[in-house]
Amino acid sequence: MSKESYTFKSVDLNSDRTELHDLLNLTGCEVSINNMAPNTQAPFFPLPQRE
Repeated sequence: MSKESYTFKSVDLNSDRTELHDLLNLTGCEVSINNMAPNTQAPFFPLPQRE
């Protein structure tokens, strides 16, 4: 059996945006936590559609 180890990380949940890439040593992945007020929309911009 292999022994699993865990490391706990903490983030500021009151921050507008928290990038997790460096904190979690991720590669090839972009993960973030966004904190938005109720009834607001995320500012996502769709990619142009190919014809």
